[in-house]
Amino acid sequence: MKKRSLTRAKLKKTLHSLTLAKLHQKLEEIETMLILSHEEERKWEELQAIEHIKVNSKFFYAYAKKKLKKASSIGPLMKENGDFESEPGEIAKMLKQQYEDAFSPPNEAQKIDDPSSFFVVPQKPEHLLTSVTTTTEDIIAAIDKVAPHSAAGPDGFHAQLMKHCKHQLALPLKLLSDKSLEEKPALCLRHSKLA
Repeated sequence: MKKRSLTRAKLKKTLHSLTLAKLHQKLEEIETMLILSHEEERKWEELQAIEHIKVNSKFFYAYAKKKLKKASSIGPLMKENGDFESEPGEIAKMLKQQYEDAFSPPNEAQKIDDPSSFFVVPQKPEHLLTSVTTTTEDIIAAIDKVAPHSAAGPDGFHAQLMKHCKHQLALPLKLLSDKSLEEKPALCLRHSKLA
């Protein structure tokens, strides 16, 4: 680890291209050796845990529990030119750029500047839910859109039963909807989301 830190420090100070290439190669070799060293250490710890199963089972379970909480590491990442980047700051910049490329910027026309005026409830009756009218044909069409093998809802009625009785259920459901809109429009909206 110390060799890698020293090589990175030399890499930042060096301006000559041949020396830079040698330092990059040396850094890659050091990182490869570190990876192999970590793998050997993990294998040795695993063998120790297996050997201690019969003698000291707590040692094995402590090892297993420690391995369950494995922290994932990031890097090294490949740059566009094919070189590998292992510097944490540069990796963070690359990941930030990838994130920015994946998501589009917000649409300025859709931006809400004043939330208090945007969320004001209109006082005109034509904009309220009470002006919504449903017909029995609308309810029959909505029942027809339900998949025949849908799971039963909280009321316990299966879709096939509802489809079979749609003409008989249309008028009571229309009356229920109209009554709900008259009394509590917000409650009706909540129940329509559940349905």
